[in-house]
This record gives sequence, structure tokens and C-alpha cells, in this order.
Amino acid sequence: SFVNKQKTAFAFLSFFVLFYIQFVCYIKQIFRNVYKEKYLLEATVYPNLFELLDWLKENNIKIGVATYKREDYAIKILEHFKIAEYCDSIVGSDFENKLTKTDIVEKCFSSMNLKKEEVVLVGDTIHDAKAAKNFGIDFIGVTYGFGLRTEEERKECNFLVDNVLQMKGLLHL
Repeated sequence: SFVNKQKTAFAFLSFFVLFYIQFVCYIKQIFRNVYKEKYLLEATVYPNLFELLDWLKENNIKIGVATYKREDYAIKILEHFKIAEYCDSIVGSDFENKLTKTDIVEKCFSSMNLKKEEVVLVGDTIHDAKAAKNFGIDFIGVTYGFGLRTEEERKECNFLVDNVLQMKGLLHL
């Protein structure tokens, strides 16, 4: 009968969707494991970064990291490159990817006991620029890293720098 065919089709579709969801989760887990074991620490520190970090600490300027990267991965990377010791706060995404970039920035900001007018977000993506705007803080865009490539993206920046030493000069004002 027509009703039985609908039930059979629905049961098959439900099974297929469930199988697909489980398959996607399985593939995501494989990717995360491979990334964590092989590629997580394959990065380089930007030239002159430690000079900037030393200068910031010498001038009692707090440093926070607010990243879309999973927090446990971010901490591992920052510790590996000896950057974590400079940081007053490290906040990354949650395991479920429910936090927005603005949520992450707000969580990092809240942990450092600062006023918004004392804070500037430095970032290399349009998501960083929008998070700063949403949170009501200034934004320094950098053209290195992922870089803010298009003119449209660069318009979202309060300031724009091409290297770490330019940022030190800008912050020194």
C-alpha cells in the first residue's frame, strides 16, 4: 500500500541520514587526529615577534590570545613556541564550535579585567575585524598570516600593519 511504501521510504531515508551524519563525524575525527598528531605544531613564529612581546611586557601591557582554534590546541602551540609565558589570557573555541569570534574575544577580555578603551584586537581575518567592531574595540589588521587581502576587508581596520615592527611603532604612540 501507499502508506507502507511511505513508511519504508522514510525508514530508509532516516537510516541514510543517520549513517551520513555518523560518517561525517567519523571523518572529522580522523582529520582532527591527523592534524593534532602531524600538523598542529607545523608553524613558524613571525620575525621580531619576541621583540614585540618583550617590549609589551616591559611596558606592563597585558596580552591576550582570542582564537578560533580549539583552546587546547592553541595552548599547546603557544607553549611549544614559548609564547604562552607572555600571555595573561588564552581563549580558544569550544569543542562544539558554538562560540562566535565575538564570544571568544569577550571571554578573553573579561578574564583580564580591562576597560574596552584600553584594548585593541590584532588580527589577520575579516572575522577578527568584525569581532572587534561587534565588541566595540579598536582593531589593528595585519597583512601577514592569513592577511586581510582585499580592499573591502582592509576597510574594516582602524589601523593596518605589514609586519610586527610596524605594530610596535603603532603601539608606541
